[in-house]
Amino acid sequence: MAGIALSRQFWRLLGHLARSAGFLIFTGVNLYKDENYYRDAAGKERGFMRINGAFTQTQREARMAELFSGDGGQQQSFEAAFGVPGPDGRPKDLFDPRTGKIHKSVVETWRPYDLGLLVQQQWPAIKKAGVGRITIYAGTEDNFLLNESVAAFGQKAEAAGADIRIVLVPGADHFTVRNAEWARNLQAEIDALIPE
Repeated sequence: MAGIALSRQFWRLLGHLARSAGFLIFTGVNLYKDENYYRDAAGKERGFMRINGAFTQTQREARMAELFSGDGGQQQSFEAAFGVPGPDGRPKDLFDPRTGKIHKSVVETWRPYDLGLLVQQQWPAIKKAGVGRITIYAGTEDNFLLNESVAAFGQKAEAAGADIRIVLVPGADHFTVRNAEWARNLQAEIDALIPE
């Protein structure tokens, strides 16, 4: 029964992969080591939305626009998916929206959703539960830096001996990673699994 529960937990967490492969690099921020979500260690504002290699918005600008718009923004979805409720029943902020200071106590509540840590710590049990090979795709030019998160996840998976393949699609961004070539390759992989 534990194997089934672990398998369900793994697949539920794998569903979050579309948002993050781990928190070592989360939209360009290392939640475990960095102190500020808006600025890097040198004090430079972090970019958020990258188009053709250039950032069009900073993390700060994205958060301010989200707060202005009200409920339902991207950061709020992360906080709702990974976080815990505060005294008011709303998810606790990962960072101070005014200053960008990362709330390390909140980061700790996100830790169970870090797929990199899960694979490092539990791959033998996950494999025993019958999980087959996993392939994760990201574009090398992902608009939200998910390529960095996926690459870091791949390193953790490799170190754990996990049967996880990372494919970084050259030139693809967040919205173009699924193209005709990707679909053909995916279909070929599926077809190869079907017994004749």
